Amino acid sequence: MASLPAAGRRRYGGYIVHLGIVLMFLGFTGKSWTVDRETTIRAGESYQVERYTLTYVGPRMEVDNSKRMIFADVKVFEDGKQVGKLSPAKFIYKKMPDSPTTEVEIHQTLRDDLYIVVGSINPETKTASLQVHINPLVVWIWFGCIILIFGCTLCMWPELEPSESRVWQVARGAGAITAAVIIGICLALLP
Repeated sequence: MASLPAAGRRRYGGYIVHLGIVLMFLGFTGKSWTVDRETTIRAGESYQVERYTLTYVGPRMEVDNSKRMIFADVKVFEDGKQVGKLSPAKFIYKKMPDSPTTEVEIHQTLRDDLYIVVGSINPETKTASLQVHINPLVVWIWFGCIILIFGCTLCMWPELEPSESRVWQVARGAGAITAAVIIGICLALLP
């Protein structure tokens, strides 16, 4: 990219920017195939959503100084092969016990993002209420943004010709004066 001729750099940068925009719109079209499901599931049971099979392992609780954390451990299988273990959670803070926060877990692939949100967990029956969201092509929006930023940088990169720039003439003159002053001070300090 650095060796591109200065006249063509903006044109090629524009091509790259448009490629980034196309990838972003490819990601935006994934919204058409979004899947949103809710289920109540017991420990050890499985739930099928599209090509994912979610197996609820069970609840788990951890406590620290400021909060109590209740996790719902879920194994994620894609086409029969385990691809991860997600642990969405509810955090119950000691200062605000009536306002728990929800911690979402995400499994990301080039094809889609799988989000699991825990609604509630019954501590006696170990039954969990889960929300499952599948958002296709989200990662392509991020790839498109990165390519767009790269293309913009390439387009806006300055074209410097030291012989034509007045700034370089001033800098060369100021550099010569600074060097002369420093050499003069060093010579004056010599015994």
